[in-house]
Amino acid sequence: MRWPWQSRSGSRSDPLGEGLWRHTHDRFRRAVDRYHQMLEAVRSAKPQVDADTHAALETAGSELATALDRVRDLCVQAQSVVPTQGLDIPPGWSDVQRGLSRAGTMAAQAAEGVALVRVAGRSADTVAAAQARDAVGTVQRAVRDVVQLIESAYAAAQIATRTATGTERGRTSPEV
Repeated sequence: MRWPWQSRSGSRSDPLGEGLWRHTHDRFRRAVDRYHQMLEAVRSAKPQVDADTHAALETAGSELATALDRVRDLCVQAQSVVPTQGLDIPPGWSDVQRGLSRAGTMAAQAAEGVALVRVAGRSADTVAAAQARDAVGTVQRAVRDVVQLIESAYAAAQIATRTATGTERGRTSPEV
C-alpha cells in the first residue's frame, strides 16, 4: 500500500503530476468524498429525514460530483501548462489555485452541513427540524459557492494559460 505522500514514481504517467495541482485536486476530492459519506449516514439514519431534505442533499451531492470532474479537468490543464513538483504556486496562477482551494473549503463546509442534518434528524422535535432546514440551506449555499469559485478559477486559468503560452490577445509571440 502506498500512502498519499509517497512518491508516485515508477507508476504510469499521472496527468496531475505530484505537486500543487495533485494536492489541490486531492483536497477537493476528499471534501466531496466526505460529503457523500455523510449523505450515506443520513440515508441510513433512524429516524429518517424528510423526503424534501433528502432530495435537496442528493441534488447538492450530484452538483459536487460534477464539480469534482471540473476540478480534475482544470488541474490536469494547469499541470500540462505549468507543471509543478512542489507546492509553490506558479507565477500568474495564484487566482486559479486560490479559487480551487476555497472551493475545497466550501465543499468541506457542505459536508459539515450534512453532518448537522444527520444530528438534527435524530431528534423528532420541532427545533431539530428547524435546525435541519437551516443546515440544508447552509449546504445549498456552500455548493452554490463551490460552483461559482470553480467558474472563477476556470476564467482565471484561461487568462493564465494565454499569458503562459504567449497567446494573450491572439498573439502567438511577444510584440517586438
